[in-house]
Amino acid sequence: MFNKIKKLGADDVDDAWTYIDTQCERIHELDTSEPLDLVHDAGKRCKQVQEYSKQRCIPTGFAELDQAMYGGLSTVEGRVTI
Repeated sequence: MFNKIKKLGADDVDDAWTYIDTQCERIHELDTSEPLDLVHDAGKRCKQVQEYSKQRCIPTGFAELDQAMYGGLSTVEGRVTI
């Protein structure tokens, strides 16, 4: 993507900005996340965690971390922060 922007920007910066804008719109359309409000949606998130904890997990090899993460890395959720 960066090489394409570099090529487009070499002649006319407007072409590069148009390309970037188009790509941002495409990315936005792919977003399927449904963020929750940590306070108001706490009950819903609690139920999600309970359901996820029933799913198969990938152990990290660190007992304390696996226990804190309900058995390891989730195979359901796409993002994990350690």
